[in-house]
Parts: sequence; C-alpha cells; structure tokens
Amino acid sequence: MKLFIQGFVFSAALAVCSSFAMASIIEGPIYDSISNVNLYVVSKGTWSDAEADAQALGGHLVTIHSAAENQFIVDNVLLNFTSTSGPNLTNVPLWIGYHDPVNGDGNGGTHAANFVWADGSSSTYTNWTSGEPNNSNGTEYYAAINWIYSVNSSSVGTWDDTPLAGTTGYGGNSNGTYYGIAAVPAVPEPSSFALLGLGIAGLAMRAYRRRQATI
Repeated sequence: MKLFIQGFVFSAALAVCSSFAMASIIEGPIYDSISNVNLYVVSKGTWSDAEADAQALGGHLVTIHSAAENQFIVDNVLLNFTSTSGPNLTNVPLWIGYHDPVNGDGNGGTHAANFVWADGSSSTYTNWTSGEPNNSNGTEYYAAINWIYSVNSSSVGTWDDTPLAGTTGYGGNSNGTYYGIAAVPAVPEPSSFALLGLGIAGLAMRAYRRRQATI
C-alpha cells in the first residue's frame, strides 16, 4: 500500500512537472485571489504560442472579467522584474486571452462583438483603448494589454487588438512578438495531493477486501 501511495503521488507530481517543462515560464506564480488563479508570464511568441504555453501549464491565457482583475494585473504583473533577473514588463504589451476567431469581419461593431475568451467564459468586461478594437489593415484579431502604453506611455493597462505576432512599425516597445499572461486554476498544496492519494488508496483497499470477502 505504501508503494501504491508513493507511486500515485510521484505520478501526479511528474505529470505536473512535465506540463511545466513544456512551457517557458518567465515570471510566476503570482496568486490572484480575485480570480483564484496563479498567473505566469510565459516567453515571447505569437498569441497562439502563448496560449499553447498556457494550456501546457493547465490553463489558458488570462481572462479578465472586471476592472479589479485588470488592475490586479497592472499592479502585480506589469512590473519591472530586472532586479530578480527578469524582464521589465512596465512598458511592453502582453497577450491576454481575448481574441476574434472570425477573420474578415471588418473593423467595426461586428469585429468587437466577435471577441471571445480562450477559456470559453462569457465576456462581461472590456478595457479597450479609445478607438479599439479597430482591426487595422484587416489583420488584428488578438488582444494585448498595455500596447498603447508601450508606444506613448499613456493609458496603462488598456487593451488593443493586434496581429497574431504583434505589431511592427508603431514605435516604442510595441514591436511583436510579446510575452503572454497565463492563468492556471489554483491547485491544492502538495500535502493535499498526498491526502488525496491516501483517500484513493483507502477506497481501493476497501474495495479489494469486499471482493475477497465474496470469494
């Protein structure tokens, strides 16, 4: 039984570690108590690259449902991490989970209405920069937070639609590709995994004894 428990806990830990190895974590975890998720900054890439990294961690690119959640990201993610050998995220765009899966839907209200969250949750809040999303050149279907601030240091924490690999030619620090913000549901402490393993082992042992009793 002891070996079974150890094997279960080891397998669970190995699965978690393998998933983390698949994604390139730049910063995190940063626990967001508002949404009960751990936030991770994943390495630069296209929006799809960042979403794939987020899924490898067990989540998606971050969903933002309120002004409080948006401000949490501004206060806790859009920071200068260079003192701990990380990047300066104060003035660069970062991918969030908002995207428009309907290509060719113009640059007006239909384009704006077609944006959805990568985790499938409903859209209850937006924080677009004034005039956005505008689908400039008909290629902007992916949302980044802090894009306009990266260009001209205005409107920190607002959102802009950009191409899959980010924008080019707008100046500042806006050239793609971008880091992504992954949101992973908060999980129990390792001790909780051990207790879960004990519980499952106990159930298995009781089931085995019941089977033996009927033989």
